[in-house]
Amino acid sequence: WIKVANKKIFFVLFEFLCLSFQALDVVISTSNVSVTERDSLDLTCNITTDRSGIFQAEVMWYFSVSPDDTLSDAQLLLSMDHDSVVSDSTLISLSHVDRNSYRLLVRDVDVEDSGYYFCEAAIWVPLHNGSWHKVVERTSAPVSVVVTALEPDYDVFLNASKTPKFSDDPTELNCRITNVQDTEANIRFTVSWYYRQHLPGDDVVAEELLASMDADWTLLPGDRGRERIQNGEIIFLKKSADTFSLRIQWTSESDRGDYFCVISAWSRHRNNSWVKSKDVTSAPVNIFWATQDYTLTVEAVKLKPFFVAGHTFEMTCKVSSKNIKTPRYSVLITAEKPLTDQSNPNGTTRIISLSQDSVVRLEDWTDQTRVDGVVLEKVQENEFRYRMYQTQVSDAGLYRCVVTAWSPGGGGMWREAVNGLSNPIQIDFQTSGPVFNVSVHSDSPTIYQGEVADLLCIITMEGMPLEP
Repeated sequence: WIKVANKKIFFVLFEFLCLSFQALDVVISTSNVSVTERDSLDLTCNITTDRSGIFQAEVMWYFSVSPDDTLSDAQLLLSMDHDSVVSDSTLISLSHVDRNSYRLLVRDVDVEDSGYYFCEAAIWVPLHNGSWHKVVERTSAPVSVVVTALEPDYDVFLNASKTPKFSDDPTELNCRITNVQDTEANIRFTVSWYYRQHLPGDDVVAEELLASMDADWTLLPGDRGRERIQNGEIIFLKKSADTFSLRIQWTSESDRGDYFCVISAWSRHRNNSWVKSKDVTSAPVNIFWATQDYTLTVEAVKLKPFFVAGHTFEMTCKVSSKNIKTPRYSVLITAEKPLTDQSNPNGTTRIISLSQDSVVRLEDWTDQTRVDGVVLEKVQENEFRYRMYQTQVSDAGLYRCVVTAWSPGGGGMWREAVNGLSNPIQIDFQTSGPVFNVSVHSDSPTIYQGEVADLLCIITMEGMPLEP
C-alpha cells in the first residue's frame, strides 16, 4: 500500500507542475521589417513565462511566403533544443542572448528572403528520473520582412554610328551604359532592342521586340525580323562590358522608324540564379531617309560625222544618274533597221551588251563573216564606246544605247534601279550608183602550205537587181 500511495502523490505533483506552466508568451521583438539586399536580418524571439523554477526552452524559427501558412507548410530555418544544441547553417545563426531571448541572424539577404518569419517556443521541465518533458508550446505572430533590391544607378544612351542614305545601306546603333554607380561583381547587364513605326501626328504604334538577352547573354530573337536575324542580315553584338550594338547589314524602307534599347540589371542570388532588378530605357533614335525617284539620262554621240561603207562606225554613250547609291551600268546596243530589211521584220536588233560586271556578250549579231566586227567597252564609269568595223550598206539604221542602272543590294547582289534609252544615232549611206556589199568567204578557213585556197567574192545587191 505504501507504493501505491507514493505513485498517487507523484502523479498529483506532476499534474500540478503541468498546470502551473500553461502561461507562455512568444513574441518577436520587432514588427514589420525592411532591409536592403546584401544586409543582415536580425530578429529576436522573446519568451515570457510565469515559471521561476527549473525549465529549459526549445526555440524554432520558421519562414513562409504567406502569413496564413501552417507550420507544416512553412520552412524550418533553425532550431535550438532544450539542451541548447543549434542546427547548423552557413548563412543563418541562432544564439541565446539571455534567459528569455533568442536571436536569429540572416546574413547577406536577397530578395527571395522576403516573406514572413515566426518563432515557436516550447517549455521543458525535468522529471524526477532525470528526463525532460514538454509541458507547453506556443507560436509567435508572423513578422513581415521586405528585402529591397539593391538597384544599381545608371543611365542608358543610344546613338547611331552608321545611318543609311539609301536603301540597302548599313545601319548601326550603339546602346551604352553610362554614369554607373553602386554596382558590384554580383550585377550584370543585358539589352533588349525594340522597333516602333514612325507615324506623323500623334498616332501611337506599339513597339515590336527585335531581340533580347537573358541573364546568360543568350540571344532571344523577337517575332519581327526573326528570319533576317537567323540569316545574319541583322546582327547583335556585345562590344564591351558597357556597350551593345545592333547592326542591320542592308537597311530596307520597311526598317525606317524609331529604335530604342532597354538595359536590364541582374542580381545574382545565393543559389547562383540571376534575378532582374532594374530596367532603364533609352531615348529613341529615328532611322529615316528621304526616298526620291531615280533619274537616268543617256546621251549618244557619233564620233565621226561623215564616213562611207567599209569605214569604222564609232559612237559613245554618256550616262548620268541621280538618287542612286554607287550605281553601276549595263549597256545594250540596239539597231532599228528599215522596214524593208527582211532579216529583221520586227525592226529592232539587239547587237551587243556589256553587263554591270563588265562582261561582254554578243546578242543577235549573226554575221559570221564579222564575228569580231563589233566592240563595246567601258571608257570610264559613266561612259561607254561602241565600234563597228567594216561597215556595210546593210548596217544602215538608227543605233541607240539602252542603259540599266544597278545599285548594290543585300548579300552582294545587284538590284535593278532604273532603265534609260539614248537618243538615236543614224547610219545612212548616200550613194548615186547601185548599192551593193562585197565580202570574201572560204569554205576552208584553215589550209596548209601548198594547198589550194578557194576564195569566193560575194556581191550582194541592195534594192532592185540590175540587168547583167
